[in-house]
This record gives sequence, C-alpha cells and structure tokens, in this order.
Amino acid sequence: MMKVAVIQMSSGPDKENNINKALYFTRKALENKARFVCLPEYFYFRGPLKTKASVEQVVEPVNGPTVSAFAALGRKAKAHILLGSIYEKTRTKGRAYNTSVLLGPDGKVKATYRKNNLFHIRLGPGEIREADIFNPGIHTAMAIVEDFTLGMSLCFDVRFPGIYDHYARRGANLFTVPASFAYTTGKAHWELLVRARAVETFSYVLAPAQAGINSDGTQSWGQSLIVDPWGRILAQASNDKEEILYAGLDHRAPARFRRMFPGYKKLN
Repeated sequence: MMKVAVIQMSSGPDKENNINKALYFTRKALENKARFVCLPEYFYFRGPLKTKASVEQVVEPVNGPTVSAFAALGRKAKAHILLGSIYEKTRTKGRAYNTSVLLGPDGKVKATYRKNNLFHIRLGPGEIREADIFNPGIHTAMAIVEDFTLGMSLCFDVRFPGIYDHYARRGANLFTVPASFAYTTGKAHWELLVRARAVETFSYVLAPAQAGINSDGTQSWGQSLIVDPWGRILAQASNDKEEILYAGLDHRAPARFRRMFPGYKKLN
C-alpha cells in the first residue's frame, strides 16, 4: 500500500508566497508519511501574464531554484513529489512550457511532461487561450513510482482519453492530472472526466487542483480528487479551501479489476 497526498491550493500572483506555502503543505504531507505528494497545476503562480516581460518574471528552467527546493524535501523523506506544473523557460523570450515535474526519492528529476493539449475556451464575452503564453508539448511521460507505473498529464488533457489509453496500453496503472479547472466547466464536467479516465483504464487517478478566486476575478473549481480503478472517490476536497487529501493505493488493484474483464482487449 502506498500512501499518497494530493494538495489543493489557491495560488495567487505572489510567486514567493506560493512557493513557501507549497513547501509547507508538502512538508506536512511528508511528515504524515505520504510516499507520493502531488501539487496542482500553476502551484507557484496563478495570475495574469499579459506581456513577454511579465512571463519572463515567472519562468524557470527545470533545474531551477524552485525544483531544487522541493528536491531537498523529497530527498530527506525519500519520497516522490510531483510539482503540478512550473512555467518552464524556453529559448523564446516571453514564452513558456506548462511543465509537470516528477522528483524521485533521491531528489533527482525523474520525468517531465509538457502539457500537450493547451486550454482554449470562450465563456461569454471572455476567452482563455493558454497558447498565448505556452508552447505545446509533443511527448508523453511515464515513470515508476514505487510499485506503480505512472502516466503524467495536465488539466485540459483529461478531456482527451487517447493519452490515457496510450499510457495504459504501455502498462500505466496510475495517472496524475494536476489542474486549474475553470469553475463553470469544472462544476459540469471535472468529476465526470476524472472518474471516466479511471474507469476506462482501471487505473488510479490523482487530481490535485486549484480552488478559489483568481487574481483576475475568475474562479477555479477545486474538488481535488483521488479516484480508484473502479471509479470510486477515495478522497475529495472542497471547491474553495486549501486542503491535503490522503489515501492508500493498493498496487494490486488495477490488475485485479482488469482480470475481471478478460474480453476487454484494450488492456489484456
């Protein structure tokens, strides 16, 4: 049994404050014996970025100071940590990758995943386009986390089941979906989508999310989730508070559920 912790945050435009808060929550989860701690998307910055100069103020390389600070925590506890997403520096000034970073128990970067499917939505008169800031990733990312095989994804990816099918066919039985889901779409679809990704592949899903009001006045849905391979919710958070969720994951469960359906050719 692997104890996991999913951290729900309400990050704002103060990067230093967000990092300190995330370090505090991560430290607390590790002190509670979590073996895998997951932070949400945009955990160190959630705010408007309207110019190239403003983007440059928050981007970092994967081997930058923020990742290093969390690596030290993971190394001390000998645990895995998922940094939901950082604004990864690119060669183009004023651009970034939305990158999820997995740290191993030795403190080293074990895997990185650059968000493939960038969010784009029109809600009333407003429009949100991640492509205004981020370059899309083109690769998937898998890694071993204790007795599990992990497939990494980010937020809007949860609407694209193909990526999870791809992972499951290659042996993944645990998915991470760090998110900052919009309130309107989250209320309608978030739980449905997360549970669907678990059920269709008989895999665990860890979905740490942002909650509360953003600095631009919009609201994130929250409801961070831990879902088992049968689609059952093992733990869920509120829509507006910062919280830590815990659950124990049985590495034998995905295979047990998959054996129940011998005619389900996708995974057998």
